[in-house]
Amino acid sequence: MYLGPGQVYLVDFGSVQTAQHGGTMTVVGTYGYMPPEQFGGRSLPASDLFSVGATLIYLATGQDPANLPQKNLQIEFEPFVTLSHPFIQWLR
Repeated sequence: MYLGPGQVYLVDFGSVQTAQHGGTMTVVGTYGYMPPEQFGGRSLPASDLFSVGATLIYLATGQDPANLPQKNLQIEFEPFVTLSHPFIQWLR
């Protein structure tokens, strides 16, 4: 269904998941959009917030979050955006 310009859609394809078979663990997802705890097989409901935030960072910067610098497991996006300080704080 087309709703017109300016519409934003968030799609969950269900591909970010962890499967454990015996002693082997497989992590499936897109690097840069996966929260750090996902790599350790400890995803939580709040982990989705990281992915939504990474998506917003991509929309604001036009750059893949995996290509942006990180510090203390946080994406350092501020130098690449022209957003209001309150919005940057909210996104952080």
